Amino acid sequence: MKESKSLKSKVKSLEDDLLKSKAHSKEIEQRLDDVEARHDDLEQYTQKFNLVIHGIAEREEDNAENVIELGKLLNVNLTQDDIDIVHRLNTKSKTEPCPIIVRFASYNAKNKLYQARLHLRNVTSHGLGLGKIYINENLTSWRTELFKEVRKVRKKYHNGKAWTVDGKIFFKPELISKAQRIDSYEDLKAL
Repeated sequence: MKESKSLKSKVKSLEDDLLKSKAHSKEIEQRLDDVEARHDDLEQYTQKFNLVIHGIAEREEDNAENVIELGKLLNVNLTQDDIDIVHRLNTKSKTEPCPIIVRFASYNAKNKLYQARLHLRNVTSHGLGLGKIYINENLTSWRTELFKEVRKVRKKYHNGKAWTVDGKIFFKPELISKAQRIDSYEDLKAL
């Protein structure tokens, strides 16, 4: 009988310890999620001046000149001074040209070219490449994957729109609906 009470006491103590450990583990998970989110925000902030341009053919010309030429096609006056650094990114594609990443010297120059990207659909003949040219923000790897999923969801809607502004992802299921900011996969599931 004493042994039974002793065992029950030990089991109760172990159950209490387990509950405390689970609560502590949940707290640590939440703190880790918060740290990862803050880290992603900081990483995205460091990429605030960057754009990634897809579709410009790989030629002998300087990549900065290609960006300036693209700006001219879109009526955006860019100079060498507007571009801090520019180079090609490696890609797995054997058929597509490697994308160009551009770090602008000012947010204003980056923003002008990024906003003008909407006019790319009106540009038909250009000497920069054979296919379509796309201009995207340089998103963190986590946001790139999230945005990819948002674009998949967008295809389910006839007039759905998805875009980014300063690394923030937005989605509109219909033209008349209000834009929703998507910060996580949970936001995406809630659509």
